[in-house]
Amino acid sequence: MKHSTQNYLKAIYQLSELDGKTTVKVNDLAKKLSISMPAVSEMMKRLESDGYVKIKPYKGVSLTAKGKDLGVTMVRHHRIWETYLWSVLGFTWDEVHDEAELLEHASSNKVIDRLESLMDYPQFDPHGNPIPDSKGHLPVIKNEQLLSTCIVGDSCSIVRFVDLDSSYLTFLLQHGIAPNSKLKITDILAFDGTLVCDINGQSFHFSSQAANQIFVILK
Repeated sequence: MKHSTQNYLKAIYQLSELDGKTTVKVNDLAKKLSISMPAVSEMMKRLESDGYVKIKPYKGVSLTAKGKDLGVTMVRHHRIWETYLWSVLGFTWDEVHDEAELLEHASSNKVIDRLESLMDYPQFDPHGNPIPDSKGHLPVIKNEQLLSTCIVGDSCSIVRFVDLDSSYLTFLLQHGIAPNSKLKITDILAFDGTLVCDINGQSFHFSSQAANQIFVILK
């Protein structure tokens, strides 16, 4: 199977995982993949013809059972490789994504299963995201919510970071922010939705875009 097909199905699955909705908007998919809308729309027609997605006019696309199976498989490959690179090879959490993007396509399920066994079946990757098991089942994270849904005065603990780019992860790492970091929302800027947070006695700003890709649990 072409890498492009795998990437599209993985991206659709990740976007649906992010907002909890089965239908993904085509423009959101185009932004995530940095591909033009016409190119994405054309690819959706091909994926529908191949039985991987269902196009819903004026709403978006959703994965069929066949498409979801492959999307979950690619997410599993990616997160297993991220975890191996981080926990075994000593890569930092801001380095693993780009390397895993290359390795996920070149690995058979047998290789991924061996890596998983070698690491004693980790449930979460370095960014806190759940790793699907060999049957596609995900460990449940109870009571998580997006940071963007929090209000002033809320205290919470960061659970996971979803699909943030490497440069932003490096920025977070430099400020000592990682899964399990604790924060309190002290202000939300009206003009752009930026969340002003207190983390270990220091003020830190999360843009509205970043806050829509960070899951937390209220304390």
